[in-house]
This record gives sequence, C-alpha cells and structure tokens, in this order.
Amino acid sequence: MLVSQVYFFNDKHAFHLYLHVPDSGVNTLMSTVPICLLEKFFPNNMETIKHAYIPSPFAGDRYMQQIADKILQKKELHPYLYPDYLLTNGRANFEIAEQIIKYHELLPLVVHSFETKNTNAVKFFVFSQIFERKKRNILRYSIPICRPRFQHEYIFNKKMEMEFERITEKGMKFLEVIEDQQVQYVLVINQSNELIMVVSI
Repeated sequence: MLVSQVYFFNDKHAFHLYLHVPDSGVNTLMSTVPICLLEKFFPNNMETIKHAYIPSPFAGDRYMQQIADKILQKKELHPYLYPDYLLTNGRANFEIAEQIIKYHELLPLVVHSFETKNTNAVKFFVFSQIFERKKRNILRYSIPICRPRFQHEYIFNKKMEMEFERITEKGMKFLEVIEDQQVQYVLVINQSNELIMVVSI
C-alpha cells in the first residue's frame, strides 16, 4: 500500500509525504523535506511510523498528518518547503514531488555544468536544500573568490554566460567548495546567503 498526501502552508503547497506500507517488514516514509531532517527533529515519530500497524490508507493519513503538523510548526524546516518557482498557481504536482525524492537518493552531476532555478527548477531546489543543510560548514570552510575570477575561470559557455547575467544582482558572493584538495563546486549566493547558482567542476 502506498499512501500519498500534499500539505499546505499559507494557502500554497508546502511539501508532499508518501508512506509505503509493505505486506511484511517496516514502513517507509518518503518526503520532499529531506528525511534526514525529519529523523533529526522527530526521531520518536519516525520510529513509530516505521513500526506502526497501518491497516488502511486512512490510518496512514493519520500518521502522516501528525508528522506534517510538526514540520509546519518547525521554523527550521521552512527553508525546505516548496519555493514559489516550483509552484504553478500555488500548486506542485506529484511528478515534481517524485523527482525531488528521487534526487534526494541520487543527484546526477555533470562535469562543467551549472544549475539555477531557471535551468532546472527541481534539480536546483534539491541543490538548495543540500546547501541549506550544510550552509554553516560551507560558509566557514569554502574559499571566497572575486567576480572577475569566477567569470574568467568558471563561465564555460555562452549559455552559462547569459544565465549568469540574467541572475546577476548586487552583493553576490562566489565560493569555491573544496573536496579531496580540489574545487568540486562553485556556489553563487546572494546577500541573504541563499543559493542562486551552483557550478559543478
């Protein structure tokens, strides 16, 4: 049995939850809010759902509503809710939700590629969720570079150049993220420390 539901915040879709109830074994909750955060903030609820006896979709809905209410009340989780750029008339369809959950499991990366909310909104949203989770460490340990250097070393083609000009705003910062002693990503963030472009090196 698979139970799915969408939840609202300020009259807009905020996130989806899916609950898979197998014929035997433990239940699995899937969410467009990263599961690792739900396990961090609501370990008791997550453990209860995992081992609960759920005989019907109605029972599944009750368990999902309990965790959904907690998500909506937890301000720390609000950055992980659907942004406006993913919504059409305040709604996100199930295809978007399923793609987000798929990208949570495996986010495909292409060398010398980039994403913004304009190029691939779903993929960029997942990048933004990852950035939000790791923001403190990224801001502390990444290497700031100047805009001229970014444009000279990390603008790979005309398409990227045009998109960069499209998203340009005052106060942008450029950060090299080092892994295994090499630059793996370059992040462009705004004055509010929100991700606006990610470049895979």
